[in-house]
Amino acid sequence: MAQQQTALEESIENIVNIFHQYSVRIEPRDLLNKKELRNLVANELPNFLKKETRNQTALDDLMEDLDKNQDSQLDFNEFVVLVSRVLQARQQQTLHP
Repeated sequence: MAQQQTALEESIENIVNIFHQYSVRIEPRDLLNKKELRNLVANELPNFLKKETRNQTALDDLMEDLDKNQDSQLDFNEFVVLVSRVLQARQQQTLHP
């Protein structure tokens, strides 16, 4: 019988699954284009990335900043940078409300 996942393990699984949920909609698979990133941010991070949800220029700037290889898409490693930044910002909000 498999051991139940911890809360952190479940959170990690959810992050991976959400990336794949949005990255497989349009070819090439396992890469987020700007439209897929916009949908992911709007649906999954509306409270944490409010400016990017409402403002196309802010989303364009975010995409450009994260897209280190400048292929106009985000691979999983580039997406993880976004997740890390959101986690760090959330931690700061917790410490300094």
